[in-house]
Amino acid sequence: MNVVIVDTGIANFGSIESAVVRAGGKPHIGRTPREIDDASHIILPGVGSFDVAMRTIDERKLRDVLHRKATVEKTPTLGICLGMQLLGASSEEGKIAGLGWLKGRTVKIASRDLKVPHIGWNKVQWDRQMPLFEGIAPGARFYFVHSYHYKTEKPDEIVADVEYGDRLAAVIQHDNIVGAQFHPEKSRAGGLQLLRNFLRMTH
Repeated sequence: MNVVIVDTGIANFGSIESAVVRAGGKPHIGRTPREIDDASHIILPGVGSFDVAMRTIDERKLRDVLHRKATVEKTPTLGICLGMQLLGASSEEGKIAGLGWLKGRTVKIASRDLKVPHIGWNKVQWDRQMPLFEGIAPGARFYFVHSYHYKTEKPDEIVADVEYGDRLAAVIQHDNIVGAQFHPEKSRAGGLQLLRNFLRMTH
């Protein structure tokens, strides 16, 4: 198993690498197309700016290899926090196009007297049992840090949500492509189990 964590220029790789190891994977940092080409699983991390992450991907000429791996070869791919937002078409936070593998986009969380960014532990709910949630009880708490959330006209893409004023997308999925708005690597037992389930996904 070759789990490639894509270097988007703004992530804390240490905690993600450690969590992947605990989940049973062998992580490597991917900064070139060749390093990503051999991946059995791909993780897109991200903390910070949408445009900085996408500019880094484009400057390193990673967009094409990521597109081929995720959409043609169907390599299991997980976007975490900002990495999940990169999966969509665009973001209100930036001007550069996202990866566009899912059709939604990210928008700023409406404040409604709530603190933005949304930081802390919150319950995640889902209605259908899926392999990604195996061994995790609905309502399990995960750790969030985000100011933007994913919106889509395809409700089937959203497989779990979180209440923060409105119901916001917590997990999105289309076939082999998964996004988690929370940080599995910081979410203790539930996050570790979700990573294990992701690593069990195959082409």
